[in-house]
Amino acid sequence: MQLGLTRPLQAFLKSPLPPCRESPDLAFCWELHLLRTAGRRGLLLVNASNRFAIYLHALQKNEWDRLPELAAEQIVRALEQADVPRPWVDRYRQTAGAPELTGTHGRKPVAGLNRAVDSLRFCEAHLDADSMEQPTLDALLNKIPCHAAGFTEFGDAMGFLYADLERLFSGQ
Repeated sequence: MQLGLTRPLQAFLKSPLPPCRESPDLAFCWELHLLRTAGRRGLLLVNASNRFAIYLHALQKNEWDRLPELAAEQIVRALEQADVPRPWVDRYRQTAGAPELTGTHGRKPVAGLNRAVDSLRFCEAHLDADSMEQPTLDALLNKIPCHAAGFTEFGDAMGFLYADLERLFSGQ
């Protein structure tokens, strides 16, 4: 699982630009971006193919220190909360592999990330300031019509997520 760090997140983590190796499929790649909501630092994770988004609010230092593992755990949690069938969640985790920090995955996935940031600002009133996980906010973000790098049509991230997973795992 490739976790592409945006420049603001790289600067915050004091991390050099990691190399981005070729991925077998953008559905296993995520763009990670640092932003502030309600005066606290948060992390936006956006799938590079389908624009499925997860927002984590007010991360603590120990959470930033274990970013790859935290991101992988939260991706699995979000897939489960999106009612993705358990065999697909398990297959996704297995096929994606261990989480690794990389550079971002190109202009189209980063454009999707930027639109997700805009959508997050639109939905920010639904932020639960007392919780790191934001299932209500995530559900709203993933229902907003959008374009996604892995698709030519206009739709929503939830529909694109299911289309990617069906394409990858329906025969298994």
